[in-house]
Amino acid sequence: MSTLRAFAESRRLKLRRDEDWTEIVRGKRGQVYDYGDGHSLAVLLSLPTARHWTLARRRLLAAALTSRQNGDTEGTLTFNPADEGQVNAALREAKIKTRRVASPAQAEALRKARMALDRKGGRA
Repeated sequence: MSTLRAFAESRRLKLRRDEDWTEIVRGKRGQVYDYGDGHSLAVLLSLPTARHWTLARRRLLAAALTSRQNGDTEGTLTFNPADEGQVNAALREAKIKTRRVASPAQAEALRKARMALDRKGGRA
């Protein structure tokens, strides 16, 4: 199992395939991918302005991520997936959300609501 796949499963993140079939975890401001050294992950951020990038980069460097590429409005930093502080900082800056998991009570309420809709002839 790849480092990224194990990371995504442990954090309830959705894996996707990029245009070149690379597995990634996509967020609103960036993506996380396997860096390729067998134990690190990388976060690629693409931000609207140079100021946004500079501030995000400072926050990530303060969380001990390693800068690998530094462009005008985008860049890549690597992190250790076992370090909670680095992981939280990377996910926060890339705006990656975890998948929600319904509790048994929520799942039961949803099942009942769908059954009620079916009885009324509505869409489920």
